[in-house]
Order: sequence, then C-alpha cells, then structure tokens
Amino acid sequence: MVSRLIKNMDIIVVSLCVTLLSGFGKIFTQQGLSWYHTLNTPTIMPPDYVFGIVWTILYTLSACAVIILIRSYKHTMYWRWIIALFGINAFLSLAWSYLFFIHRSIDGALIDCIVMEFNLITVCMLLWSDARRIALLLLPNVLWVAFALYLNYQMLLLN
Repeated sequence: MVSRLIKNMDIIVVSLCVTLLSGFGKIFTQQGLSWYHTLNTPTIMPPDYVFGIVWTILYTLSACAVIILIRSYKHTMYWRWIIALFGINAFLSLAWSYLFFIHRSIDGALIDCIVMEFNLITVCMLLWSDARRIALLLLPNVLWVAFALYLNYQMLLLN
C-alpha cells in the first residue's frame, strides 16, 4: 500500500496542484463577475460557462503532460527546467484571474497573458524534438491562450 502510494506520488501532487490552481482561479473569478458583466465585450466572447469547461480540459491536459514528463523524461538534463516553466505557467494563469477579476486591471491581465503565451510556446518548442507527445498535449492550451489574449486585447480597447 505505502509503496504504491509512493509510486503514484507524482499523480497525487500534480492533482493537488491543479485542484488548488483551479479552486483559487474560480474564487477570483466569482469575486469579480459582477464587475466583469458591466464591461463591454467583443462580439465573439464565448458565454461564461464555456470558460470553466475549457479551463478544466486544459488543466487536465497540462496535468497529463507533467505526469508524462516526470515519468518518462525524469533523467534528461532539462526536465527540471520544463517543470519550472509549467510552474511559471500555473502562476501566470492564477495571476491573470487575480489581475483581471480582483484588481480589475485589464491591461495588467493583458501583459500577463502575453507572458503566459510566450511561456507556453517556449515549453512546446523545448519539448518538440524529444517529447513531441507532451508538446501536442499543450497545443490546445497555446491556442486557447492566444484566443484569450485576443479577447483581453479587445476588452482593453472597448473599455
């Protein structure tokens, strides 16, 4: 029992981190929704419920990518750097929710989103040659953050 728990510690830790990240993100979002609904939004803005569905899928794909990285590429010399970049991306994701919904800083959130997109593209580029399947798991995240970046920019212009 204990050896099985230790063997699966990566899954437990990653799942806990994703749960905490999504939980705090949801708290920040809920606290700022009344303000958000007063903003002018682009015509292509998806309905509110879409964001929860999409981020759940993206966090799940990212968690799978981290677990595969830990289990399959742990002995490569750069895997710790990639894990650090995943951590930075998680922080940037949470920071975006805080900046946008709590601090009500559309421009600050836009800057955060630009850095997040750059970070995601960097991770994919670093993984592409040796761990393409992990990079492919992250492509939906890259695409969604690019779309979120566009929406964030449009909201800055409209407000």
